[in-house]
Amino acid sequence: MTRFQRCGSLLVASGFSALVCLAAVDASAADRAEAADTPAILAALDAGDVTILDDPAAMTVRGQGSNYRYVLVRILGLNTFDFGPGLDWTWNPFGYRYGAWGGPGWTNGGQALDLGIVTPADAMDELFMAHDQGYLSDAGLVFALAGLPNANGGFWGLIYVPTSINDPGLPVGQNVWVSGASLFGGRFYFGWRPMPFPEYSRRQALTGMRLLTLLP
Repeated sequence: MTRFQRCGSLLVASGFSALVCLAAVDASAADRAEAADTPAILAALDAGDVTILDDPAAMTVRGQGSNYRYVLVRILGLNTFDFGPGLDWTWNPFGYRYGAWGGPGWTNGGQALDLGIVTPADAMDELFMAHDQGYLSDAGLVFALAGLPNANGGFWGLIYVPTSINDPGLPVGQNVWVSGASLFGGRFYFGWRPMPFPEYSRRQALTGMRLLTLLP
Protein backbone atom coordinates (compact mmCIF):
# COMPACT_ATOMS: atom_id res chain seq x y z
CA MET A 1 0.00 0.00 0.00
CA THR A 2 3.01 2.30 0.18
CA ARG A 3 2.62 3.42 -3.44
CA PHE A 4 -0.71 5.16 -2.68
CA GLN A 5 1.43 8.29 -2.24
CA ARG A 6 1.62 8.90 -6.00
CA CYS A 7 -2.14 9.34 -6.29
CA GLY A 8 -2.23 12.40 -4.03
CA SER A 9 1.09 14.04 -4.83
CA LEU A 10 -0.36 16.49 -7.34
CA LEU A 11 -3.15 17.48 -4.93
CA VAL A 12 -0.65 18.14 -2.17
CA ALA A 13 1.68 20.17 -4.39
CA SER A 14 -1.10 22.34 -5.83
CA GLY A 15 -2.00 23.84 -2.49
CA PHE A 16 1.45 24.10 -0.98
CA SER A 17 2.58 27.40 -2.52
CA ALA A 18 -0.68 29.12 -1.54
CA LEU A 19 -0.28 27.95 2.04
CA VAL A 20 3.27 29.31 2.20
CA CYS A 21 2.13 32.75 1.04
CA LEU A 22 -0.70 32.86 3.58
CA ALA A 23 1.63 31.75 6.35
CA ALA A 24 4.10 34.56 5.59
CA VAL A 25 1.38 37.23 5.70
CA ASP A 26 -0.26 36.00 8.88
CA ALA A 27 2.82 34.98 10.87
CA SER A 28 3.45 38.20 12.79
CA ALA A 29 -0.24 38.78 13.55
CA ALA A 30 -0.65 35.20 14.70
CA ASP A 31 2.36 35.47 17.01
CA ARG A 32 0.94 38.59 18.66
CA ALA A 33 -2.48 37.00 19.08
CA GLU A 34 -0.98 33.83 20.52
CA ALA A 35 1.07 35.78 23.04
CA ALA A 36 -2.02 37.68 24.16
CA ASP A 37 -4.23 34.59 24.46
CA THR A 38 -1.74 32.19 26.10
CA PRO A 39 -2.63 31.46 29.75
CA ALA A 40 0.02 32.59 32.21
CA ILE A 41 0.74 29.04 33.41
CA LEU A 42 1.57 27.98 29.84
CA ALA A 43 3.55 31.11 29.08
CA ALA A 44 5.77 30.35 32.08
CA LEU A 45 6.78 26.94 30.74
CA ASP A 46 10.21 26.46 29.25
CA ALA A 47 9.72 25.58 25.57
CA GLY A 48 12.63 23.15 25.85
CA ASP A 49 10.64 21.04 28.30
CA VAL A 50 7.58 20.74 26.06
CA THR A 51 7.16 17.59 23.95
CA ILE A 52 4.95 17.76 20.87
CA LEU A 53 3.11 14.46 20.38
CA ASP A 54 2.42 13.08 16.92
CA ASP A 55 -0.86 11.22 16.27
CA PRO A 56 0.34 7.72 17.28
CA ALA A 57 1.93 9.05 20.47
CA ALA A 58 -1.20 10.99 21.38
CA MET A 59 -3.31 7.87 20.82
CA THR A 60 -1.02 5.92 23.14
CA VAL A 61 -1.44 8.55 25.87
CA ARG A 62 -5.21 8.27 25.48
CA GLY A 63 -4.93 4.49 25.86
CA GLN A 64 -5.93 3.80 22.26
CA GLY A 65 -2.65 2.21 21.20
CA SER A 66 -0.90 2.96 17.93
CA ASN A 67 -0.57 -0.39 16.13
CA TYR A 68 -3.96 -0.32 14.40
CA ARG A 69 -5.87 2.46 12.70
CA TYR A 70 -8.99 2.63 10.53
CA VAL A 71 -9.48 5.76 8.42
CA LEU A 72 -11.62 6.25 5.33
CA VAL A 73 -10.86 8.78 2.60
CA ARG A 74 -13.44 11.28 1.41
CA ILE A 75 -12.96 12.35 -2.22
CA LEU A 76 -14.77 15.41 -3.53
CA GLY A 77 -17.27 14.43 -6.21
CA LEU A 78 -16.79 10.68 -5.74
CA ASN A 79 -18.12 9.96 -2.25
CA THR A 80 -18.77 13.43 -0.86
CA PHE A 81 -22.09 12.50 0.72
CA ASP A 82 -21.10 9.16 2.26
CA PHE A 83 -20.94 9.20 6.05
CA GLY A 84 -20.38 6.86 8.95
CA PRO A 85 -21.11 7.93 12.55
CA GLY A 86 -18.23 7.04 14.86
CA LEU A 87 -15.79 6.37 12.01
CA ASP A 88 -12.67 8.36 11.14
CA TRP A 89 -12.58 10.20 7.80
CA THR A 90 -9.95 12.31 6.09
CA TRP A 91 -9.67 14.48 2.98
CA ASN A 92 -6.00 13.54 2.77
CA PRO A 93 -5.51 11.10 -0.16
CA PHE A 94 -2.58 9.59 1.77
CA GLY A 95 -4.69 9.12 4.90
CA TYR A 96 -6.33 5.75 4.22
CA ARG A 97 -5.64 3.31 7.07
CA TYR A 98 -6.70 -0.26 7.73
CA GLY A 99 -5.28 -2.30 10.58
CA ALA A 100 -1.51 -2.34 11.01
CA TRP A 101 -0.50 -2.50 7.34
CA GLY A 102 -3.11 -0.92 5.10
CA GLY A 103 -2.32 2.59 3.89
CA PRO A 104 0.59 4.62 2.52
CA GLY A 105 3.38 4.89 5.08
CA TRP A 106 1.46 2.69 7.51
CA THR A 107 3.53 -0.46 7.11
CA ASN A 108 3.67 -2.50 10.32
CA GLY A 109 1.46 -0.12 12.26
CA GLY A 110 3.65 2.84 11.37
CA GLN A 111 6.83 1.06 12.51
CA ALA A 112 9.87 -0.02 10.53
CA LEU A 113 9.85 -3.65 9.46
CA ASP A 114 13.00 -4.42 11.44
CA LEU A 115 11.42 -3.34 14.73
CA GLY A 116 9.20 -6.39 14.95
CA ILE A 117 6.07 -7.48 13.14
CA VAL A 118 2.63 -6.32 14.23
CA THR A 119 -0.03 -9.01 13.80
CA PRO A 120 -2.41 -8.14 10.93
CA ALA A 121 -5.88 -7.19 12.11
CA ASP A 122 -7.67 -9.65 9.82
CA ALA A 123 -7.46 -11.38 6.42
CA MET A 124 -7.51 -8.11 4.47
CA ASP A 125 -4.74 -6.65 6.60
CA GLU A 126 -2.74 -9.84 5.90
CA LEU A 127 -2.93 -9.01 2.20
CA PHE A 128 -1.64 -5.51 2.88
CA MET A 129 1.24 -7.01 4.88
CA ALA A 130 2.12 -9.42 2.07
CA HIS A 131 2.13 -6.52 -0.39
CA ASP A 132 4.35 -4.35 1.80
CA GLN A 133 6.79 -7.21 2.32
CA GLY A 134 7.02 -7.81 -1.42
CA TYR A 135 5.15 -11.11 -1.59
CA LEU A 136 2.27 -9.55 -3.56
CA SER A 137 2.68 -7.19 -6.51
CA ASP A 138 0.26 -4.31 -7.07
CA ALA A 139 -1.65 -6.44 -9.56
CA GLY A 140 -1.56 -9.37 -7.14
CA LEU A 141 -3.03 -7.25 -4.38
CA VAL A 142 -5.81 -6.06 -6.70
CA PHE A 143 -6.64 -9.67 -7.55
CA ALA A 144 -6.59 -10.72 -3.88
CA LEU A 145 -8.76 -7.81 -2.71
CA ALA A 146 -11.28 -8.52 -5.46
CA GLY A 147 -11.54 -12.12 -4.21
CA LEU A 148 -12.11 -11.29 -0.53
CA PRO A 149 -15.95 -11.08 -0.44
CA ASN A 150 -17.20 -14.12 1.44
CA ALA A 151 -20.70 -13.36 2.73
CA ASN A 152 -24.12 -12.43 1.39
CA GLY A 153 -24.65 -8.73 2.00
CA GLY A 154 -28.27 -8.50 0.90
CA PHE A 155 -28.59 -5.42 -1.30
CA TRP A 156 -24.85 -5.36 -1.98
CA GLY A 157 -24.51 -9.01 -2.97
CA LEU A 158 -21.24 -10.65 -1.85
CA ILE A 159 -19.33 -8.55 0.65
CA TYR A 160 -16.23 -9.00 2.82
CA VAL A 161 -16.90 -9.97 6.43
CA PRO A 162 -13.80 -10.78 8.55
CA THR A 163 -13.98 -14.31 9.92
CA SER A 164 -10.88 -14.06 12.13
CA ILE A 165 -10.10 -10.79 13.92
CA ASN A 166 -6.87 -10.09 15.80
CA ASP A 167 -7.71 -6.48 16.67
CA PRO A 168 -10.85 -6.10 18.81
CA GLY A 169 -10.96 -2.44 17.79
CA LEU A 170 -11.77 -3.26 14.16
CA PRO A 171 -15.19 -1.60 13.60
CA VAL A 172 -16.89 -4.63 12.05
CA GLY A 173 -20.25 -3.74 13.58
CA GLN A 174 -20.44 -0.25 12.12
CA ASN A 175 -21.91 0.87 8.81
CA VAL A 176 -21.03 3.48 6.23
CA TRP A 177 -24.11 5.12 4.77
CA VAL A 178 -23.43 5.15 1.05
CA SER A 179 -25.08 7.73 -1.17
CA GLY A 180 -26.64 6.67 -4.45
CA ALA A 181 -24.22 9.11 -6.09
CA SER A 182 -21.16 7.47 -4.52
CA LEU A 183 -18.47 5.75 -6.58
CA PHE A 184 -18.21 3.06 -3.91
CA GLY A 185 -21.86 2.05 -4.05
CA GLY A 186 -21.49 0.79 -7.58
CA ARG A 187 -25.25 0.63 -8.12
CA PHE A 188 -28.05 3.03 -9.06
CA TYR A 189 -30.45 3.99 -6.28
CA PHE A 190 -31.81 7.03 -4.50
CA GLY A 191 -30.87 8.13 -1.00
CA TRP A 192 -28.45 6.23 1.25
CA ARG A 193 -27.92 2.56 2.05
CA PRO A 194 -25.80 1.05 4.86
CA MET A 195 -22.65 -0.90 3.94
CA PRO A 196 -20.52 -2.70 6.57
CA PHE A 197 -17.27 -0.86 7.28
CA PRO A 198 -14.87 -3.66 6.19
CA GLU A 199 -16.55 -3.92 2.78
CA TYR A 200 -16.51 -0.15 2.25
CA SER A 201 -12.85 -0.02 3.26
CA ARG A 202 -12.08 -2.93 0.90
CA ARG A 203 -13.70 -1.04 -1.97
CA GLN A 204 -11.62 2.04 -1.23
CA ALA A 205 -8.40 -0.01 -1.16
CA LEU A 206 -9.33 -1.85 -4.34
CA THR A 207 -10.09 1.39 -6.19
CA GLY A 208 -6.81 2.95 -5.07
CA MET A 209 -4.74 -0.06 -6.08
CA ARG A 210 -6.46 -0.31 -9.46
CA LEU A 211 -5.50 3.30 -10.11
CA LEU A 212 -1.91 2.55 -9.15
CA THR A 213 -1.68 -0.29 -11.63
CA LEU A 214 -2.55 2.20 -14.40
CA LEU A 215 0.39 4.48 -13.52
CA PRO A 216 3.59 4.09 -15.58
